[in-house]
Amino acid sequence: MRVKRNTGKIKRNGYWYILRKNHPNSGKQGYIAEHRLVIERHLGRFLGQNEVVHHKNGIITDNRLKNLELFSSPGQHTKSAHSDLFEEHSKKFKGCHFSKRTEFKKGTTPWNKGRKGIMPTPWNKVGLTTNCLFCNKIFHTFPCKIKNGRGKFCSKKCFDDIRRGKKV
Repeated sequence: MRVKRNTGKIKRNGYWYILRKNHPNSGKQGYIAEHRLVIERHLGRFLGQNEVVHHKNGIITDNRLKNLELFSSPGQHTKSAHSDLFEEHSKKFKGCHFSKRTEFKKGTTPWNKGRKGIMPTPWNKVGLTTNCLFCNKIFHTFPCKIKNGRGKFCSKKCFDDIRRGKKV
């Protein structure tokens, strides 16, 4: 179903969103999910960031109050409303502990294991190693400087010396 532009109501990922720019929980563009607004209106308060609204009959566009249920956290929502998923995941991840502070779950190997002391090249060291056209000293330069003609000499002194016609 298409909705006219600038009516203040859009559909994203199957959910209806309403334009409420002054709402404290609205997104960057000022929209908030309609089912959250319905529950907020009924309770007379704003919902917290962790509170989850569940559609009892599974139809996510059915935003009638009798079809909506509020849970205090995503975990409570999964445990109560999606018990089949909860059971499946509890068997699948038995013994695995997840923490918000760590990026790896127990038993996985970090990407940088065994690379102790090996650091990536810093942004200011990426470039070329070449010889000075005047004194033949090895120095570090960047491709853009060579293209412009400035990166062919190790120093301003060598550049000036070759311009004046001095020899090594």
